[in-house]
Amino acid sequence: MIFYTQNGSPDVFSASYNTTTNALAAALTIAYTQQGADGILIGPNSTLLFGGETSNGVYQYTQTGTELAFGAGTSSSYFLSIDQNNPSNVYTFNNAGSIAVLPVVGGLITNGALQVPSGSDTNVSDLFWSPSNTAYYLTGTTGTTGDLGTIDLSTYVTTRLFAGIATAQDAVYDPFTGLIVLFGDGEVDTFDPSTNTLGTAVTLPGAIAGTTCAGGQFAQLDAGTVDGAGHAYVAGCGNLYYIDYSATGNILSASDVAQSVAVPGGMKDVVVFPAESAPEPSSVALMLIGLAGLAIARRRKR
Repeated sequence: MIFYTQNGSPDVFSASYNTTTNALAAALTIAYTQQGADGILIGPNSTLLFGGETSNGVYQYTQTGTELAFGAGTSSSYFLSIDQNNPSNVYTFNNAGSIAVLPVVGGLITNGALQVPSGSDTNVSDLFWSPSNTAYYLTGTTGTTGDLGTIDLSTYVTTRLFAGIATAQDAVYDPFTGLIVLFGDGEVDTFDPSTNTLGTAVTLPGAIAGTTCAGGQFAQLDAGTVDGAGHAYVAGCGNLYYIDYSATGNILSASDVAQSVAVPGGMKDVVVFPAESAPEPSSVALMLIGLAGLAIARRRKR
C-alpha cells in the first residue's frame, strides 16, 4: 500500500501497487486539508503526517482516515521531515527561508515555532539525518538544481557541502544500503553520510532535466521513498517509477527501473510503510520514522 498527495488537490490518497503489472489500483481518499495537501511522511505510531500548504500547519491522521491532530506551524507548510533517530520534532518548510519546528508530544503533533536558517544557505527546503544523527539539508526547488550541506539544529547555521546538484529536492535514509537516496529533476542519486560523498546520478527513463509538468507546477520525478527492503517508488507529474534493487543492492542501476505508469492526477509526494523483510534498526519505531517520504519531500514552491 502506498500513500500519496496529488497535484492541485487538497486530498490524501491510498492505493495498492502491483509490482508485476506496475500499476496502481483505484485510489481511496483517506484525508483532506483546507488549502491543499503537500509533503507526506510516516509519523509516530504508524500514523500519517502531511503538510497543509497555506493552512499553515501539519495534519496527523490514521491510515484509515481518522484525524488525530493539527499542529500549527505559523507559516505555509510544504515538505516535511522527521529525525529517524529522535522523532521528537517534525520540521516543515515554507520555501521562503523559514523552518517551522513542531514538537511531538505523546505521539501527537503540536503547535510549533519558526526558525530562520543562516550561514551558507538560508532557503532550506528539506532536512534528513544520517544514522549517526548528523543533520543535512537541501535547497532544491521545482525544475532547478540546489545545494546540500550540514545544519546545526541548535543554531540553524548551515554549511554547504555541494552546490548546484539536480537531486537536491528530496531525500530519504535507506536502511537497506545504509545510504541516503536523493531525488530531483528526473534523477536519482545516493549520498554516503560516512564519507560525505555523492554517487553517480541516474536519469530515469523518459525524464528530461529542467522540464515541468502540464501547467508548469511540478518538475518531473522530484519525490521518492523506499521500503527498506530494496525497493523504491519515485513520483512526479503523472508518472510513478518502481525500482527493485533488492538483488543488486544498487539503486542507481537503470536496469532495475520498472516502466513508468500513468497516475491519474499525478503525484506530489509518496510514502510506503516498511516491507516485512526490511532489516531492523534499533527499534521498529525508528524504522517507521526513518522511511518517511520526504521528503523526501515535497511539496515544492509554486
